[in-house]
Amino acid sequence: MARKTRNPNFDQTLSILRAHSFDIAPYADTAGAVLVSKHGAAAVLVPTQGTEAETAPVTFAERPGALAAGQVARLLTAAIRSSLRPPNLSCRQRRANCKRFTCSARS
Repeated sequence: MARKTRNPNFDQTLSILRAHSFDIAPYADTAGAVLVSKHGAAAVLVPTQGTEAETAPVTFAERPGALAAGQVARLLTAAIRSSLRPPNLSCRQRRANCKRFTCSARS
């Protein structure tokens, strides 16, 4: 007989992530969402609503990326140049992030 797999619910998933030393904080942009981060990488998780909650109780509100200024940044590639771009940063903050990323990539 096939073994039935158990899918942990949203709260159980968060406790498993805490046990693996992930930092978990509430995320203000989306209701009920949490920012899960570790070692400079982060993702925003929300509980699944509706009929899919039994098979996949947790979904991504923001796909995983680098953590910059408390937000999840994306890696943008344009030809030879690559840069991390958080969604809501000023031009000055973006330039500072690009310089840091460029300097660390050259080392």
